[in-house]
Amino acid sequence: MNLSDIGETVVGADVLVVGGGIGGHAAAIATKEKDPDAEVVVVEKNVSGWAGQANKGAGALMYLDTEDSLDDFLSFHVRRIGMYLEDQELLADFARGSL
Repeated sequence: MNLSDIGETVVGADVLVVGGGIGGHAAAIATKEKDPDAEVVVVEKNVSGWAGQANKGAGALMYLDTEDSLDDFLSFHVRRIGMYLEDQELLADFARGSL
């Protein structure tokens, strides 16, 4: 089977980084700093920087305001960011604790 037969774009690179979280971005940046001419591709299952667990710390999602809807927050993160892959009960506890 030829890769062009699957109907997707084929991208070549010197380095492939799987995961667009803190570790993935750090690896990509370190690679470019070491070899600026290297072609680096970062692949992420969703929005780079938002799909993993790292975005739940370091102040990225520090709190919800009392006027914010907990259900809307959870729905958005579960459906649009985590793609149903994160621990939904832990996310709910985190959000409740941040009010």
